[in-house]
Amino acid sequence: MPDGEDTVFLQVELSAGFVPIEYSIGRPPLHRLTVAGDLYYEGPTPEIFPGPLLPNLRHARLPEAALDEVLLAISATALAEADDEQILEYASIIADAPYTTFILTDRAGEHRLGVYALLAGRFTDPRVAPLVRLLETLGRVAEDADHESWRGDRLQVWVLRSEPFPEPDLATVEPWPLAAPPAPAERVDCRVLDGAEASRLHSLFAGANHCYRWEHGESLYQLVPRALFPGETGCAGADPR
Repeated sequence: MPDGEDTVFLQVELSAGFVPIEYSIGRPPLHRLTVAGDLYYEGPTPEIFPGPLLPNLRHARLPEAALDEVLLAISATALAEADDEQILEYASIIADAPYTTFILTDRAGEHRLGVYALLAGRFTDPRVAPLVRLLETLGRVAEDADHESWRGDRLQVWVLRSEPFPEPDLATVEPWPLAAPPAPAERVDCRVLDGAEASRLHSLFAGANHCYRWEHGESLYQLVPRALFPGETGCAGADPR
């Protein structure tokens, strides 16, 4: 593993498939594991509509035996030999499925291996089955470990211009909550907030759901917030415009 107990050596990301933009931008990593065994991850999502605006983020410190179990599962994969590769075996069969990307950082650098439609079925590529087992191992050790909700001290907020909500009975329109106004020329922008504003907004968003819209002037906006895990820069990824 790399040096530094706070260094992230394994991350698993899920890119959204055929879903609305608000469900694809700013997704938290499925799992983010440090050398010391700190596991940051997204917990279960309640099956309700409208769902809570903030994702269910968690932190757990894995005991040594659980961390060893993850390391053993990693060693059974081809991650350490990968550069930046994608397995697209199901790309011509299933349209608009998500990618699951495994990112391993060791002393040799970063290794990325993505799989399209990972849980779609049987793959002939021998690299896939060990990745599925690694994902299952991460889920199991996360479930077994003592965890706490993760709030952090930084908040990422994507801002999207919104049309009037198609189901007015479900919509809740609130005053613009951010200190800075929306960018006038942008349909989509992103900002990272910290300190007192991040704490205030996190408390405000904790009571909101996906049907909330926020009013500034004569325009409505949809906000997609989440707490950032340690070491994340925020507002990363492809431009959703």
